[in-house]
Amino acid sequence: MIVTLQGGLANQLFQYAFGISVAKARGEEVFFTRNRVDADVKRSYSLGMFRKDIRFIEKESENKFYDSGVFNPDVYTAPADTTFIGYWQSEKWLDEPLVRSRIQQPEFLVYDTLRIAGEIEAANNSVFIHVRRGDYVKEKRTQDFHGSLPIEYYYGAILRIRDSAFAKFFVFSDDPEWCREHFPKDFVIVDHNKPGDGKRVGDEGQDLWLMSLCRHAIIANSAFSWWGAWLGDTQKDRTVIAPIRWFKDLNINGFDIAPDRWIKI
Repeated sequence: MIVTLQGGLANQLFQYAFGISVAKARGEEVFFTRNRVDADVKRSYSLGMFRKDIRFIEKESENKFYDSGVFNPDVYTAPADTTFIGYWQSEKWLDEPLVRSRIQQPEFLVYDTLRIAGEIEAANNSVFIHVRRGDYVKEKRTQDFHGSLPIEYYYGAILRIRDSAFAKFFVFSDDPEWCREHFPKDFVIVDHNKPGDGKRVGDEGQDLWLMSLCRHAIIANSAFSWWGAWLGDTQKDRTVIAPIRWFKDLNINGFDIAPDRWIKI
């Protein structure tokens, strides 16, 4: 089977995790294509910071299977030469032990990342907040499709976490200055890692790893948020708060994205 890579780091992680999980279930080898992500002027291939052993193939096969946005067991019975195209944003596809064994911390961590990791580990109840703005705010088509979460969502989630225990909050965002203006002064705004673009690979994988270290999570309607929360879900009695609506466009079904164990508000 062949899986196309496209989108940013988090979507590439979904495609990689889907590929290795479904290939195992089908009893096949899996190969990946880079042509779509390499042609994207806003994205770069980013899985290299996590895995060096991914096997690539140059061309997609003629037989194609497209992601419908919901879990579809037909992927397991599609022909062997099928190319799977989509984002596959659901835990339902994943062989959890396999994926967790393959996606671990980046090979290289910069000093500031290690410093923040120390602060997270020293906190009794660390919580990450992820705020996705960028193209969700600046590009009308993306804004109409995804929508940007209002600050009231975050305030409500913060109060819910604080009701149960004292917490220290770490904020991750593609717009750290906006976060400094809207969150309390004692929140740690992590801004040393920059996302990639079509010209260079970013450092956002380091933020993803830091997010996974936090005890609890308040996520955005973002694949990047999702992975930060999911990778840290091995912690006992963890609270993850997610938006009840994943897409602004009501015609898009996002019910399979956030696992049932996460709290939706």
